[in-house]
Amino acid sequence: MLNFMKMVLRPGCRAASRSLTRTAFYHQSWSKSPQIIISPARRFLRTEVVENFAEEEQRISKFEVFRARALHKGRVGEREVEALLAEADAQLAFLLNCCADSLPHLPGPTRLHLASQIWTRFAEKEGYKVTKLDVLALLNVFSSAGQSVDLSELLPPTEASRFLRDRDVLLQLLDCHSEGANPTKCEETIDLLKSLGKTSGDAEFAALILAHGKSHNFERVESVLKAMEELEVPPGPLSLFALLRAQILNSQPVERTLKSMQGQSLPSSEEHMAKVILSLAEANNTKLVGPILRVFPVNGLSHCIRNMVIRLIHQDRHFFACNIYHLLLTNCNPEVLNSILAFFPTELVKSNKSAVDILEICISLQSNFPNHNSFLLYALEESLKDKSKGGLSGELLSHASPLRNHFFWPLIVHCGSPEEMVRVLNHMQSLGLRPDFDTLAFYVFPGMLRWDAPMAVLKLLQAECGLSVATQLGPMLNALLIDKHLQEALDLCKMINQRTLDLRKLTKSLSSAVLKKKSFGVAAHLVALLAESRHKFAEVDFVGLFLIEYCSRCSPADLKELLSHMAKFKVRMSMASYEGLLTKAAVKQIGIQYLDLLTNSTYSGLNTFQPIAHPRDMDVEELEAHLVELKSKSMNTRGVLRRLLQAHCRLKNVDRALQIKKEMDSLRFELSPGILSSLLSLYTEMEDVASATEILHQIQEYPRFALDWFKIVDFCRLKVRTGADFDEVSELLEQHIFQVRRSKRFSIDAHNCIKLLDEVKKSYGDQKRDLLLNKFSENEII
Repeated sequence: MLNFMKMVLRPGCRAASRSLTRTAFYHQSWSKSPQIIISPARRFLRTEVVENFAEEEQRISKFEVFRARALHKGRVGEREVEALLAEADAQLAFLLNCCADSLPHLPGPTRLHLASQIWTRFAEKEGYKVTKLDVLALLNVFSSAGQSVDLSELLPPTEASRFLRDRDVLLQLLDCHSEGANPTKCEETIDLLKSLGKTSGDAEFAALILAHGKSHNFERVESVLKAMEELEVPPGPLSLFALLRAQILNSQPVERTLKSMQGQSLPSSEEHMAKVILSLAEANNTKLVGPILRVFPVNGLSHCIRNMVIRLIHQDRHFFACNIYHLLLTNCNPEVLNSILAFFPTELVKSNKSAVDILEICISLQSNFPNHNSFLLYALEESLKDKSKGGLSGELLSHASPLRNHFFWPLIVHCGSPEEMVRVLNHMQSLGLRPDFDTLAFYVFPGMLRWDAPMAVLKLLQAECGLSVATQLGPMLNALLIDKHLQEALDLCKMINQRTLDLRKLTKSLSSAVLKKKSFGVAAHLVALLAESRHKFAEVDFVGLFLIEYCSRCSPADLKELLSHMAKFKVRMSMASYEGLLTKAAVKQIGIQYLDLLTNSTYSGLNTFQPIAHPRDMDVEELEAHLVELKSKSMNTRGVLRRLLQAHCRLKNVDRALQIKKEMDSLRFELSPGILSSLLSLYTEMEDVASATEILHQIQEYPRFALDWFKIVDFCRLKVRTGADFDEVSELLEQHIFQVRRSKRFSIDAHNCIKLLDEVKKSYGDQKRDLLLNKFSENEII
């Protein structure tokens, strides 16, 4: 952070450091680290790091962070520039210079339009007075875009006349006319300089030479050179570089000019060399690049040269840029070469070049830089970041080597349906790549489980993708445990008797799920089933590994209860794990007698130890058995019935859930809002709109109860499907989602909302769908 802020310098400096965050455009504060404070009197001079958080100083503004980033990277985005217009300390001159120098991917007219927006915004500010730096920056934008301009059209007459008496402004205006190929305006500006006695000689002739050269009138260029000889004005750096560009644009020999420039040992700026190379690209002359770079070598890929290459790529001169790229990097430090080269293929993807062009250029770059990492992989990774470039990614994947599973992760994340997921997995396998454990556990199954039950997902991928259940089971269990779905993982293990697993990969996710859910009965049963599975590789002590992982984070009371439940299933661990657990603090507090339950050793007094599980830790079968026991003893069954009803609603056991509800109604048990919420989901699944509506009315009697948003969306989808009025559906969404979201932010998965929009389109048409879509967008849901 200190290195970053030390480079926030005054406006004219061109030095800054790397931003520490991906969103460097916004400033963040760290409560535990030294805060960065800038004194108002020294805002643009230097920064300070202070440890005293109570010191009342002004913090870094968004504009200062933006300026530092722009100076360091040499490139900004147009949206970043537009977002800064409302900042109080934003500097007009700097923003305009960004339009000229730091937006190489935009064409000239687009940069001029953005500059005009900035100029108008500042002109509308009350009390703002345009300065000389502002005018120079605006003229710099026109010069960069190759456009001639009349200053009187940009400023009021009094302001224009004042600036037209300034030598620096006139010289910048002269540069605009020369880059815009307007010799007439050049002559008028030169006459104005002469009338004020502010001519410099070389700059005026350079402007005329370049203006005639860009107008493809080389005879007039020669007449200007003859006039210089008659006036005994020696060619200077500006006129020689202008002559070189004019000769290139008009296909004239340049050897004499280069020899003259070499004889004078003229210093070459990066701006001059970038303009010369752009002229070579316009003339499509690659043969002269080598001789010119030998006379004026480029030392590394600076911001100016890099932006020039980007401009060539976005001007569809990417093959020219590729042909000269290795010449530009001849004198580059090999240690930084890799980081410099990577931007070329990524920029090809950003500029929407075809897969054929990208492949051809990547092959060419690889031949020029054989020791460099694969250029094609850089292009592939960039294309995978953008969902709209799925077709391009598919073509590049067909040629990439070696293929890795992580290349396909962005494509999997972007999938919006099971069909798309199946298509991506089949594409992987068609290229000879099998999805590995991480791909399935962390990317495929989290998405698929949003659409279907675990067993249905396994069967779908087995039928459509040829993935065996044995291959999928381990990743599926890991995905369920990461989402803390212990009961679903247990049910899946019960359904699949023949299990071959890599148990080592399940210990962390299982321990995290148990720590979160505290369902010790379910966890113990799951551990027992997993311990009976065949090991995919070498035999492991799964029980011991799990307990060692769990003991490092659990409380002694939780460990005691878990061990008591595990003892009921007669699971065993190795003595090595037993000895390792003896060193854990939680084990020392509860006593080793509980560990002895899971070994073959005996402990006096514990043979008859049979702990009774709490109903919250029982699975469905245990709850049903417990209900029978309570009824036989004429004890209170309210708590068990409530848990059973919620469990059967969650598992979509409709008949049993309705039977339990009927029993609770007969006993006049009052239903809590949580149970009503589960019933709403059940009736929605059954498409019983009348019962679901009645349940919703009952839930509304509890104004403080926060109903799950997705249950409301699914209920609204049912209402739409059954012909409800659109206004009624809109009112439900407004009451239960939009109003709540405005007052309290919460995470929403747009998948259910998209299904609702599709249903609205089918029932009410595009107009109603668009109306609802706007509401979702306004509330940042879609």
